[in-house]
Amino acid sequence: LKDTQIDSEISVGVGQVRLVLPREVGVRIEADGGFLSNISAPGFEKDGNIYTRRGSDNSTKIVIRVRSGVGGVTVELI
Repeated sequence: LKDTQIDSEISVGVGQVRLVLPREVGVRIEADGGFLSNISAPGFEKDGNIYTRRGSDNSTKIVIRVRSGVGGVTVELI
């Protein structure tokens, strides 16, 4: 995947989501949730509701928009 951006959107009403993402790509997570939602993204930089991580492959980027109500999102890099 050279010079590629992958966009996705995840909606969570109630419950937990586990995102497993490749370590070598850049990732941007835009969180939109209530006070009962939580995002756990170890290794990411956080700026407000934006979580970012630069990967080793600078030409590929994954952008994920997360909407959550009650529950959370855990990000795991592989």
